[in-house]
Amino acid sequence: MTPAQKILIVDDRKENLVALKQVLRSIHVEIIEATNGNDALAATLDHTFALAILDVMMPEMNGFELAEHLRKDKSTGLLPVIFVTAAYQDEQQIFNGYEAGGVDYIIKPYAPEVLLAKVRVFLEIDRQRQEIQWQSDHLEALVEERTQALALELAERKRADEALIQNEARLRIALDNAPFPIMIHAEDGHVEMINSTWSELTGYTLSDIPTTAEWTEKAYGERRTIVQKDIDDLYDLKGKKDEGEYQVRTKSGMVLVWDFSSASLGQFPDGRRAVISMAKDITQRKKAEEALIESEERLRMTLEATKTATWDWEIKNDQWHASPHYHTLLGYNPDPDFSDREVWLERVHPDDRGLVKEKIERILSGKDSEYIYEARLRHADGTYRWQHVSGYVVQHDTDGKPLHMMGTRVDITGRKQAEAEQETLQAQLNQAQKMEYVGRLAGGVAHDFNNMLGVILGNTELALEQVDLGSSLHSDLMEIQKAAMRSADFTRQLLAFARKQTVAPKILDLNDTVEGMLKMLRRLIGEDIDLAWLPGTGLWPVKMDPGQIDQILANFCVNARDAITDVGTVTIETSTETFDKDYCSNLSEVVPGDYVLLNVSDNGLGMTQETLGHLFEPFFTTKEMGKGTGLGLATVYGIVKQNNGFIRVESEPGQGTSFRIYLPRYEGKDDAASISPPTAESLQGQETILLVEDEPAILKMTSIMLENQGYTLLAASSPKEAVTLAQKHTGEIHLLMTDVIMPEMNGRELSLSILSLYPNLKCLFMSGYTADVIAHHGVLDEHVNFIQKPFAKMDLALKIRRVLED
Repeated sequence: MTPAQKILIVDDRKENLVALKQVLRSIHVEIIEATNGNDALAATLDHTFALAILDVMMPEMNGFELAEHLRKDKSTGLLPVIFVTAAYQDEQQIFNGYEAGGVDYIIKPYAPEVLLAKVRVFLEIDRQRQEIQWQSDHLEALVEERTQALALELAERKRADEALIQNEARLRIALDNAPFPIMIHAEDGHVEMINSTWSELTGYTLSDIPTTAEWTEKAYGERRTIVQKDIDDLYDLKGKKDEGEYQVRTKSGMVLVWDFSSASLGQFPDGRRAVISMAKDITQRKKAEEALIESEERLRMTLEATKTATWDWEIKNDQWHASPHYHTLLGYNPDPDFSDREVWLERVHPDDRGLVKEKIERILSGKDSEYIYEARLRHADGTYRWQHVSGYVVQHDTDGKPLHMMGTRVDITGRKQAEAEQETLQAQLNQAQKMEYVGRLAGGVAHDFNNMLGVILGNTELALEQVDLGSSLHSDLMEIQKAAMRSADFTRQLLAFARKQTVAPKILDLNDTVEGMLKMLRRLIGEDIDLAWLPGTGLWPVKMDPGQIDQILANFCVNARDAITDVGTVTIETSTETFDKDYCSNLSEVVPGDYVLLNVSDNGLGMTQETLGHLFEPFFTTKEMGKGTGLGLATVYGIVKQNNGFIRVESEPGQGTSFRIYLPRYEGKDDAASISPPTAESLQGQETILLVEDEPAILKMTSIMLENQGYTLLAASSPKEAVTLAQKHTGEIHLLMTDVIMPEMNGRELSLSILSLYPNLKCLFMSGYTADVIAHHGVLDEHVNFIQKPFAKMDLALKIRRVLED
């Protein structure tokens, strides 16, 4: 089966990658995705792509810069690049895309069939290119095959011709093609021949060394006289052989080691005695021998440096030999009893002794030849140290019984300690992941429940407007509304626990916020524990996300519950305190000023000073496995520091615990307090609103609310439909009100697309829980307008007027 072509898609937004993969799913391709330019460039090292689809607007390296990098690289210089963007739509930017190396430029939103058509074109081009390449490779193979066939034919002809040549010529050819160096020389010093191997290894041809004197001069240098004498002595061999090793210098200056073997060839026709000298290049063998010696020395040094002990056991006569470090590994110098097996076994930890005995018995019985285990051995100081012991039987007798065994022993105590710590950390991570899954489930349920509550609240309000105030139906509807409002408050707290709410700081009265949480806190701690609420008077305002207050209280109350045996009391109180410069001089984390105090105390078990020192460390917990992640107080600490506050903890064993949180006083003006209550007339409007919501019931309910307020409404159930409505609308659109998480594209991407058509457009985001696409590090920027689902009609009307009139 032909492997699928590969397409590289690059976008810093995961949802865009998912959407693009959804479009491309109908094509038989393999998609490699990357979220930034560096990852994309790394992917080109491992894959060969038929096409690259790049987003333009990305951090660190935009799509144009990435395309330029691809063009500069030889392996990707011809890779087709399609830019897909919702941001850069003017002609200059499109020109920049083509200038950067793009072959096409697609503007979001786009029709999937258009993109698929373009992609198929470039995939077909790539398939044709591959077909041309295959044909070219096939042709080259045919040429190579024919060339080899011709070469074989020529070789056969050559062998046929050589068969007719005299024996002397055949011998010369054979010698010349020998795989080892050969020289034939006469007693007058004339070199009759050197074969090709000699020339290949030394770089000298026959013209370079016509005489043995020339050869010894070039190959042996200062040793030439001694070597020449050895050569002269060869002519009296009289049928004997002469052998010896010589260092030979090549034409390039490299020194080779040759093992020479010389023999007499009798006489030439002119009467000169002749000798054939053959050599074996043993340079690599010599280097290997030297390397072996060096390796053995390095091994000795390594064993010494790594404190690896070696041992040698002659099993037949029970003789032991060991390296010096074998003794010092367990604190002996030397160990007088190291060869006594019974003493040695007594030093093994009782829990490991059975394993070690079994290993030895299997070796002695011939069942095993490999002897590997990890066990604890008693050190000379009485402590136990983990040892990794490995050994192998290196000699057996004819019956297969072991005769000789060798091995090593390494102290792995540090590794075992690290593994134990790793297991603890892994258990903590597993618990944290489990809690994260629970949080995700809670957040998802609360999000969907918020949508349903929005429909209930909205339709209840609409129904209330159509029912007489004194009727029984009006009273019933009011009860539905109250229940829905209480449910909305519950889901808000659930989202806070799941950490699914983006931080949106508000000016708070801490007493009001705590009182709104008391009912749920009582449910958390149970009926056996009393919850005392002692609100202070004259509290200053603080600016903080109320959901964070909920998180702090929930964490403290749950910890207090777990610290109380049977019955007890948890006390929550508030007050104000002021710290001057003298008080703060020795406290680096405290800034002088006014603070609002939130104190949560209990009469539980309390904590030691050692525990207090680790209290806010991530994953630190005093609870049993499965009853705590060690993240609760770390989260509280992060929340307090995020809001420029600080924490003081007082606790003693048996005396309970007190957590005192100091939040800075809000010095700014509370604009909301100075605004007079709005009237129904002041909340009416005439502007045009583009409403985008993928939940049909919420879309319908919100549309009725807005139309009742007098607004001209353009309602869309998807981002694609919203863009189409905006493009076709002939008048002005004053406000885009959109859900955050939707199919096709998210709310922020949609707002950018609509803003390109209506630059003066105001935007209002809505969601069951806010998403990172409209928040920075989990905190809403001041310029981002947001309304939390579910919302009441009056809250929506007021929010819209403030956004439009801002």
